[in-house]
Amino acid sequence: MKIKKATAVLLITALCFVLAACGQSSQNIQSTQNVQSSQDTQSSQIANPWRICTEEQTHEICPNSFKAPDGAENVMWSILDSAADNSGVPGPLVQMSFDLDGNHYTAREQITGETQAEIAGMYYDWTVQNDIVLSNWGNAAGKYCRYIGENEYADLCTWHDIDTSYSLSITASDLDGFDLQAVAEAMCAEVRQAVPYDTAAYEAAAQTVREEFVRVIQDGIDAFDEAAHPELPWYTAALTRFPENKYFDGYADFDGNGIPEMVIGTGRDTSMPLTPIAVYAFDGQKMHYLCKEHPLGERAYLSRGDGLFVVHGSGGAASGILVLYRIGEDGWSTEIVDVIDYEYTDADHVTYTSEYGRISPEELVSRGLPDSSGLDVAFEWHCFYPASIPGTWQTASMAFEDDGSMSPEYHVRFTDSEIQYGHMKDGTFVLDHSDPITLFEETSVGKYKVQASASNGVQYTYRTSASDNSVLEYYETWDEADFPEKYSGGSSLSRST
Repeated sequence: MKIKKATAVLLITALCFVLAACGQSSQNIQSTQNVQSSQDTQSSQIANPWRICTEEQTHEICPNSFKAPDGAENVMWSILDSAADNSGVPGPLVQMSFDLDGNHYTAREQITGETQAEIAGMYYDWTVQNDIVLSNWGNAAGKYCRYIGENEYADLCTWHDIDTSYSLSITASDLDGFDLQAVAEAMCAEVRQAVPYDTAAYEAAAQTVREEFVRVIQDGIDAFDEAAHPELPWYTAALTRFPENKYFDGYADFDGNGIPEMVIGTGRDTSMPLTPIAVYAFDGQKMHYLCKEHPLGERAYLSRGDGLFVVHGSGGAASGILVLYRIGEDGWSTEIVDVIDYEYTDADHVTYTSEYGRISPEELVSRGLPDSSGLDVAFEWHCFYPASIPGTWQTASMAFEDDGSMSPEYHVRFTDSEIQYGHMKDGTFVLDHSDPITLFEETSVGKYKVQASASNGVQYTYRTSASDNSVLEYYETWDEADFPEKYSGGSSLSRST
């Protein structure tokens, strides 16, 4: 009996050792798995090109950065340095992810200069795409895209403000009735409503500038008095160098305050690069000529959309001067930021001498200077001499698009010799057909009478409305006596830009 008890004790003891050993083995296995998991995690972190950062650190990369909307949770910031170019444009890609009202969002931003870049990384075959305007971002233009799949929705909102591209995206099983733009509006760190201004007063001031240009051109260079026209320093240089050129006006918001600046350019045709020769800004009543301090030898203007632009004066084949101006907070005064003399020592090397020491050679290179010319702010040129009607117009009649939406039957432009009919695609005018102009008259400031013939032989007239300069009334005749019977409201035009 004692032997059985002793044997039992030994068996129990042995069993405890076995169990203990098994437990230790299990712990060792678990520990090994944890170590391996930790090593895998570390390896994954090393391979991940995104680096975690703070919101403050992103402001150094994107000064015009967005913020997390009120109520957002689990906000995480990260930076993709490998997305940056050595020149600084584009810059590093900044990403913010957050949760809001039960949904998960991904937002991105990147300095891309004057052009909108695709930074979202969402490559859906979008079901719906609409142009939008984000009011909190100073009426920035954007696009709202939606994908509707069998079990998935995807929404994407993209926009561009000053020099930065932005995107905000979300995916979910159902986004019916959801408004992603409202979230994008709430991400603006500093709401910048577009500055209100009287568009009629603006157009009247622009017309005054155009008329002065035309008068001086028609009077001829022999009659030109530089002392009497300090606002027209371009004349002796531009007109003597380009006597057969046409003159154009264009509009771009250099300083991002919502009021476009007026640019005068010259050239043979808009299909060729034009030479900008004067820039004006509107103070609410009249236009102010900019760059008065260094007006002579102007060759090009450039802008990064931050109010900084450049007068590029060529001193010869291998040297020149760059005068960097910034538009003041009032929107129409200017200050000189720096004056740079440059000289090419050989084909690949250029030396810079800064008068004020405010602009580094690296920043000049990032802006493409001194080789760049023209304007890197996107806008459209319109010929005003020889005479044409500025702007893009649209018919009152509407037509259905392929996606079921409605748009004007035609968008219309006027040149000095023809009326162009077309449509807008991604913000670009696409020509469909044109009719030759047989009569062009500017009956008074901002009021026109234009007669043309269609390819089918129909003779018609556009005439500015007596009460509204932004409306061109259509009459299917050249005979004014028949105007009351030949008027067509659907074919009449209203100015769209």
